[in-house]
Amino acid sequence: MIRITKANKVVSKLDIERISTNLIGKVESGRTSAIEALAQLASMQKIIEKAREGIMPVALNEFDRWKDGSSPIIKVGSYEAEVMETAIKYDYSNDPIWLSLTEQIAQITEEQLATLEEARKQRENELKMHFKDIRGGIVIDVNPFTGEQFFRLKPNKFYKCIVKYTLKT
Repeated sequence: MIRITKANKVVSKLDIERISTNLIGKVESGRTSAIEALAQLASMQKIIEKAREGIMPVALNEFDRWKDGSSPIIKVGSYEAEVMETAIKYDYSNDPIWLSLTEQIAQITEEQLATLEEARKQRENELKMHFKDIRGGIVIDVNPFTGEQFFRLKPNKFYKCIVKYTLKT
């Protein structure tokens, strides 16, 4: 585990409990308005979200410096930080049937929309399952909308990574 020793003060579990209890006490005693306190917390949450959005790519690059084939855990104060994959996104734009369904969805009414979205979702599931089971075989597909033949291609897979922080005692 890597330790960052020159970090600014990082809030501990005890600090979090103390600050939260202090704020709740001020609200309960009437020294602070509950509505104002929640508005301030909402503002702080927006600040945190915006800052996290800008800082996350830099943090991921910083983790790359420590890369040795595995994802390291870095100790920062009472937190442990590690890179974590949080979402997988597929790009189906290389599939003509999926593209045809998407184009049709953009040009239809709400009743037709549900039917086409279901057909597109079914196609996505077919593509995912096909490439889980395939062992290198080439499949020629026929686009039912145009009659064109094409090679079935594997959808591209994208991962979203974040830095996960775990507060340790």
